[in-house]
Amino acid sequence: MRAWNNIMTLDEPMWEWRARALFQGTDSRTLFFALALQLLLYGVLSITHSTSMFIACSLIGTVMMIHLKGDNDEVIIREHFDSRPSDDNGVETSFSAPSSLTKPRYDSPQQSPIITVSQPNDDYTDSAYASRIATPSIDLYQQKADFADSALPHQRQTRPCKSEDLPLLGRILDQRIPLHALERHTNDFYRAIRIRRTLLSSTKNTFKDCSTSLINSALPFENYNYAQVHGRCAENVIGYMPIPVGIAGPLVIDGVSYLIPLATTEGALIASTNRGAKALNTGSGIHTEILDDGMTRAPVLTFPSLSHAASVKRFLDSRKGQEILKESFDATSSYARLVSTTSRVVGSSLYLRFKASTGNAMGMNMLGKGVSAALASLPNHSHLCPALDDMTSKTLSSNLCTDKKPSAINWLLGRGKSVCAEAILPASSISSILKVTVKDLVACNVRKNLVGSALAGMSSGGYNAQAANLVAALFTALGQDIAQVVESSNCMTLMEELDNGDLKVSVTMPSVLVGTVGGGTGLEAQRSMLGLLGLSGEAEDGKEITEDGGDARRLATIVAGTVLAGEVSLMSALVSQDLMTSHLALNRK
Repeated sequence: MRAWNNIMTLDEPMWEWRARALFQGTDSRTLFFALALQLLLYGVLSITHSTSMFIACSLIGTVMMIHLKGDNDEVIIREHFDSRPSDDNGVETSFSAPSSLTKPRYDSPQQSPIITVSQPNDDYTDSAYASRIATPSIDLYQQKADFADSALPHQRQTRPCKSEDLPLLGRILDQRIPLHALERHTNDFYRAIRIRRTLLSSTKNTFKDCSTSLINSALPFENYNYAQVHGRCAENVIGYMPIPVGIAGPLVIDGVSYLIPLATTEGALIASTNRGAKALNTGSGIHTEILDDGMTRAPVLTFPSLSHAASVKRFLDSRKGQEILKESFDATSSYARLVSTTSRVVGSSLYLRFKASTGNAMGMNMLGKGVSAALASLPNHSHLCPALDDMTSKTLSSNLCTDKKPSAINWLLGRGKSVCAEAILPASSISSILKVTVKDLVACNVRKNLVGSALAGMSSGGYNAQAANLVAALFTALGQDIAQVVESSNCMTLMEELDNGDLKVSVTMPSVLVGTVGGGTGLEAQRSMLGLLGLSGEAEDGKEITEDGGDARRLATIVAGTVLAGEVSLMSALVSQDLMTSHLALNRK
């Protein structure tokens, strides 16, 4: 009765929910018997409401159709409901290969779903089977008649599967091909995405069947270079997310004028940063300093006892221990170089914090590879420290790094690039451009960014007005790891009135994690924005420049300078009470 209940709870009567097989190349006799079987099923169900009779008739009809269709085509009709048990939330746990399709919601019977027909043989090719399909173009789901006229251009791109996709789709449903491996089996990124969107649109038990909208989603997927994404940036791709990009500046940093690209959906942010840049440029511009440079990774080792852990700590803290770690670490990369390793004993565990320079790369993968090799080499030196024989490596990251989380250690010891930016603004510019006085601006900074942050318990990194806003907008536009906005926006903003009445303002950011090669920096749009800053990360022959790290350090100074511009402008808006006026004008239309 559970299968019958599933049918009766659908939004449309069963005779309007037409589960039909695609009878490509079948003769009239086969179609006649199929229609007769359908009528028989409807009669049995309407009279008896018997699940067992329904299943019996289905099996008999399937055998008849296979026999009549011949030896060449073995037809598999997938039922449009599933009576298998689910978890407590009613959701199937398998994601990689949905075992059955669910009924999408349609406005009329003409848009009813069509059940796919697949071939069970493993030795056929998609192209060979597609050539045998009689109908030249059959969509998995019928679209509205006026779709082409009424839809937006990007919606017209998101068409459902074509006839040549049906064999591959059937193999996915049979769980012979995982959903994430479509690109490898199709050798066509657009085709893989089209099939994936169609399948996910038919995934049952999503919240309010919201997944059914994916097939005609406004999320675009065409006109994009997925070769730069595959195996590098994302999996199970269904499209890309357009985000507006605006320009703030020019902004003079260390004597160089930059146009700053900011990707954001927050109205007034770019305009405010642009105003701050204008005010900063009236002085001598922004001066920056890189105070430290080193990415970190912190594994944890366990031992049978405290004495074992303490013995290994003393050995690794020694000059010989440091040399062993550095030799093994440096051998894993042409660019990564171990700077130091610090250790801390907690009970019978030993926490190590590796710090290394990584050239123009942000460096997380370099650190992971180097740390793994260094730890693997330690048992080879047990003759120098017998306790190493009892060492067990529990995890590559112990959160002492600390990655993508707020922490005091990043605030105190730094991670990535530690950078400070400073500028002196003439009092006349403060008055004419920012519409405030130096004295009021300094007082507001003390009350908000220092005292207010202390009252809020911001023991690390939160002594600023909106550093994360600018860091996030820059990271999105420049292909950085957006999750690392957490530690990269650690910032203290200081303002001071000089004896001549001018304003000295600075931001100190001890853990800016940036790179100009690797990850999202390889995507065309993001690389073009790096190029706008003169940070393409490529030599004249087109090869990536990684070893010196100059571009990555310069990017860190641009981040700090941009944050400084945002801080000056926002603090002025708070003093002049213009904050809400600006947001209502630029962020509420």
